[in-house]
Amino acid sequence: MGELEAKVFQEKNARTSLVDAEQGLEQAKQQYQLAKTPPG
Repeated sequence: MGELEAKVFQEKNARTSLVDAEQGLEQAKQQYQLAKTPPG
């Protein structure tokens, strides 16, 4: 039983990391767009 729980826990962690990475990517893209746009 312990092994299965560990596997589920690891998958949950991996998914959370993926979501964090995707959010970070989105933020980076938005900041890049802002930086690229000339002021005014």
